Amino acid sequence: GNPIGREAIYSAFFAQLEPLLMAPTGPIMFMSRRLVADTGLAAEQYPAMFMAEAGEIYNRGVLFAPARVSLLCNLSVVSIHGDVQDASNVTDLNNLADAVETAVQSACGLTAQNTLGGLVQQAWINHRTLVVTGSQSQRTSKQTFGVEMVLPHSR
Repeated sequence: GNPIGREAIYSAFFAQLEPLLMAPTGPIMFMSRRLVADTGLAAEQYPAMFMAEAGEIYNRGVLFAPARVSLLCNLSVVSIHGDVQDASNVTDLNNLADAVETAVQSACGLTAQNTLGGLVQQAWINHRTLVVTGSQSQRTSKQTFGVEMVLPHSR
């Protein structure tokens, strides 16, 4: 069949995550598919999550066959920490990480076989990176989850 458009896949993934992560059911107070500077949000909008497209992988490991294509996106979670001297933010970061992982598993299934309504073959978190952990001088903590979604067709 015809290849499914990238926008349909990214929008379906975001639409499935949003109700699982946004308050009042989840811990996230602001979600967007567009990055916003830390100074662009009010304190009550944290923790915030942004979904940004990160690229694509074209696996051409099989000779004389079309590439197996994976869409990549980053889920960046930004939270406020560092206001209280000597206070640890590790617990909050880990709780947010657990919530994001649970939401992705709910959207994509424990074995990554949920196809977002037939739009992808598989989807899963590839990695988690702690970009910045808040300290007394740095108020925001950032962590990023790399997500890979394998297309059900080849290019």
